[in-house]
Amino acid sequence: MLTAPASAAEQVFGYVKSDELDASRIMACLNLGEAWAKAGDPDKAAKALRTYLELAPNGAGAEHARELLAKS
Repeated sequence: MLTAPASAAEQVFGYVKSDELDASRIMACLNLGEAWAKAGDPDKAAKALRTYLELAPNGAGAEHARELLAKS
């Protein structure tokens, strides 16, 4: 049986419901994305930032995450 590919959140955190994640783990995705962007690794940055946006599309850092994604 074929299954859908894992979402970015599932790849990072394993299969958990997003409401089971606490805010610090969600913000960690944003912070990790920023760190990878500053380190010059746009692929890893994009993965972390997309995960943040998947978990918190209207979160406090969503606009910043989108800006960083646009630069990568």
